[in-house]
Amino acid sequence: MRNPELERLETLAEIDSLVESLRTWADRAPDWSPGRTCRNVVRRLVERIEGIRLRLECPLVVATLGGTGVGKSALVNALVGDEVVETGRHRPTTDKPAMVARPGITPAMLGISPSAV
Repeated sequence: MRNPELERLETLAEIDSLVESLRTWADRAPDWSPGRTCRNVVRRLVERIEGIRLRLECPLVVATLGGTGVGKSALVNALVGDEVVETGRHRPTTDKPAMVARPGITPAMLGISPSAV
């Protein structure tokens, strides 16, 4: 059985290991013209990898907007692949914003008042 949170942590650990290896190599690169060029390229790569890592840690915030009964909740359920928000024939079905997040993420962690969602 897959554990998405464990897979995410393993990916982040692999990224950390790669960054550490690249930094070590850059610190030990030979002091000659091609070596300096490679060292600069590696340092740029490390900067970009760190940016990617930050994006992996940040939540993805998506808002769905539209008129009553147009299928916003159905779209969210389809994107998630599970029924995470109620859909219905009565209008309106959703009476306040819904927060859909991976397990362990709370509204407060995202700076959202729990009573708002």
